[in-house]
Amino acid sequence: MSEETESKSLLSKTQMGGIIGGNGYSFQDGYITSKVPLWLNMPGFRCILPEGTGDVDVQFDATNGLRNEHYQVKNHNITPSEFKEIIQGFEAVTKNFPQSQYSFVLAAPSLSAGVARLENALSRLNGAAPYYKELDDDLEITKDAVKLILIDLELENLADFVIESVTFETKLPDFNKNEFAEGIFIGNLAKLNSFGKKPALKLKRAYPEIYYLINNSLGKTLQKEDLLEKIESSIEGIIEDSDRIIIGINNWTKEVHPIVNDYLLEWSKDFDRETKKVPNPDRWDEYKKELVKIKEEILTSRSSKKIFVQGRITLSTALLFGAVFSLNGGWEISFHQPQISEDWNSACPIDKDFELDHSTMGITKDSSSLAVVFDITGRGINDVKEFIQSEGLLINEILRIAPAKGTGSTSIKSNSEAISYASLAVDLMRERIKELSIKNTELFYYGPASLALFIGQKLTSLGYVSSYEYQDPSYVRSFKIKS
Repeated sequence: MSEETESKSLLSKTQMGGIIGGNGYSFQDGYITSKVPLWLNMPGFRCILPEGTGDVDVQFDATNGLRNEHYQVKNHNITPSEFKEIIQGFEAVTKNFPQSQYSFVLAAPSLSAGVARLENALSRLNGAAPYYKELDDDLEITKDAVKLILIDLELENLADFVIESVTFETKLPDFNKNEFAEGIFIGNLAKLNSFGKKPALKLKRAYPEIYYLINNSLGKTLQKEDLLEKIESSIEGIIEDSDRIIIGINNWTKEVHPIVNDYLLEWSKDFDRETKKVPNPDRWDEYKKELVKIKEEILTSRSSKKIFVQGRITLSTALLFGAVFSLNGGWEISFHQPQISEDWNSACPIDKDFELDHSTMGITKDSSSLAVVFDITGRGINDVKEFIQSEGLLINEILRIAPAKGTGSTSIKSNSEAISYASLAVDLMRERIKELSIKNTELFYYGPASLALFIGQKLTSLGYVSSYEYQDPSYVRSFKIKS
């Protein structure tokens, strides 16, 4: 594939920047979420594409086809050099997709003096253009003045493009602070005829749903109908969630959560995403104490045992959280499952048709330890076996547990399958522990965090249980608890 052809592809690094970068763009997601009601209220609105050719592309029906608005969203002051790169990127879109009608929007909190001068001049020109449309000479004089500013910004060769196609949206609030994005979203949603008479408390329910939908739909088109359906179902949902306890957890990053937390566990200082460094066992002991303290506070101050967990958490965090807020203790845990755009709940019924594939590998009979490998999204059994041998760990047996239909990103497709896997897997563990007189169980997990929460909830009366995290080049133990 030639360099020119690759740049046009939606699979190129340029086009997939946000997708490859991950889901941590809370400022961008908050901005897009706040704008959704406005776009829904605009004539001809069809759909949005987060992380398409821009941070978000918005498409409308037009008299002569389709019209696209291409947005670049920045969370900082725009310097002249960055502005030049942005404009060159805008122009590249028109070259790569010449059959499409595009206009371009740069959204940012602030602009440097030279760029702000251009924004003011373009605003003046565009605002006066309808009045002076019969007086071309006057407009041309103003355009020439704008071009002089573009010369200063080293964009004289793109002057006509900027004048005709680029607009600004500045003085943005700090969308990293969730209350700003939520407040703007509610205000914009109230302007839609179908929602204008709804109380603000009901409209507020829609914000986290749309936020999560956008956050989990990078590179995927969201039609007008999809957005309206999600808003309507969240506003009119018959399930009241006012009794939910919201617990946010920060592991790899200090992130903004779309729902206001009742409790926030700020553990990110102990984690390093780049090196995959996780805390030592002593810190995990402290984490357990924090969780137990929160549990005791909830038991003495709230009648509900329904918990919603939010945050991008490690697998050991999920297992430990579930173990503290156990199923035997009557706790019900919900977690937003990425890429599926729905919440998974520990109270969901099992799928009676769901089956497991499991195998055992004997290591040494002179041991009271069992290693359990949960192979869900990938196959880790060989890595675990190599780790056990290289570390000289005394393990009686390795138990591998996978979905019968195989491993992979879609091996667990629903909430009920997740609950079924957790139930059957822990029952199988319990059988092996009893048969082999196991005292210590070592857990290695390859799967989604929500399922790890559900497995953690069932880790009761199993003796000592340890969890391991991968830390390049091998594994390290995170926590050890007596279940």
